[in-house]
Amino acid sequence: CCFVVASSGVTAAKTGAALEQYNRVSQRLTTGLEAWRTATGRKDISMGAAIASSPGAHDQIRELLATVSTAVYSSQSLIERFDQFLAESTKIIPTAGDALERGDLVEFGRLVELSQRGAELALENQVPETIALVQEARKLGAFAASAFGAGFGGSVWALVDSSLSVALRDAWGEKYASLFPDAFEPAEFFITRAGPAALRIR
Repeated sequence: CCFVVASSGVTAAKTGAALEQYNRVSQRLTTGLEAWRTATGRKDISMGAAIASSPGAHDQIRELLATVSTAVYSSQSLIERFDQFLAESTKIIPTAGDALERGDLVEFGRLVELSQRGAELALENQVPETIALVQEARKLGAFAASAFGAGFGGSVWALVDSSLSVALRDAWGEKYASLFPDAFEPAEFFITRAGPAALRIR
């Protein structure tokens, strides 16, 4: 396998009004963590630490968030962000790693779809271009595809059979050009392989 990467041509602005969109993604989780600390008197340094504090902590946090509402975030918004973080951190990533280790690319693709859906519906940091790129890559036969980075533009990766990478890259680009001709002008589609495994340099 190798990766085909599509740089969408949509610049993800990170200043001015756009900064608020980025901040919302992390602040929704931080707001939930602060509510947990206040209610329990604990000093967990992250939501991950809070979840790991006891076997039933995730249920307790979710129940707590149902009672929390701020001028900026509704309780439903806080719960959706918490559920996305919980699923991504404790279920999707570990099981996706296991699927790759045993070579189960069908299951890996299913899990990546769940992750992408979380980005679209809970993080709310995807744009029509990246959503379409993910969908079209899968239609063209990619084992898995997902947007990556901080969202609101940027790029999408697709994991594909190396023997099909050139054909998929070209067809992917052609489809994107027909759907988003303006974004296609600065877009880029290229093939790359994974980098080396973790190593120590002495």
